[in-house]
Amino acid sequence: MNIGIFNPRRCTPFLIMVCLSLLTASKSFCATVIYNEQFDNSTGTSFAVSTIGWSSYLGSTASNISTQVNATVISAATGNPSADGTGYFGFIGSGTYPAHTGTLSFLTTFSAVDIAGSTITWTMANGSTAPMVQLLIQVNGNWYVSNQSFSNTETYTSISTPSTASILQTLTFSTQASAWSAFTLTPWSSMSVGSVLSSDLSSSSITGIGFYLSNAADATVRIDSLTVTVPEPGTIGLLGVCLLVWGARGIKRSRA
Repeated sequence: MNIGIFNPRRCTPFLIMVCLSLLTASKSFCATVIYNEQFDNSTGTSFAVSTIGWSSYLGSTASNISTQVNATVISAATGNPSADGTGYFGFIGSGTYPAHTGTLSFLTTFSAVDIAGSTITWTMANGSTAPMVQLLIQVNGNWYVSNQSFSNTETYTSISTPSTASILQTLTFSTQASAWSAFTLTPWSSMSVGSVLSSDLSSSSITGIGFYLSNAADATVRIDSLTVTVPEPGTIGLLGVCLLVWGARGIKRSRA
């Protein structure tokens, strides 16, 4: 009879299963949405992005086309997932003015939000596999563009037809320098991607978010359901409690 000796082999497999289950469940049940933009439009007709407080800048000279509907719009068609109802952001590369090379920034600003540890997701169903999309964030008044880029592996005629899983895009936020490049945006003057950062972002609090589109000339880009989620603090505590409980059970069993 072993008294007071913990035999880890008796409970380790179960602990591993519990840990994995908790980590998986935390994504679904223990996440808090701290920012959400559905690009809603129930008017029955497309309208300018400025209507919902967003801005769009076209080409290397950053022409402000936020109030126009010939290049960027909030469409009144059904978005994805369809449960979101009508409305999504659309870029029509063939209908732009002035002439451009398919580069555009689409963004908004707001009061500071701390997105440390967050996961940023959106749905995207483009009319071509060529357009590249990168995330934009604003930190301490400066814009940065993600070095991770996103595109669709197949073409879509609508954003409402595909399943959410097939068009879901995900970026895990990090302040690491390697994740971001400098981004220059001066309306009516210049827009360009700079060098990869040499030091980490100074903060995880952002005051703006958006997208940078490239290689999208004569193409259609559709974006919807932009969401920023963070795990609830209780998730880690729950995991710790579970480990303690099962550890205690393992000790108790080892005394038998």
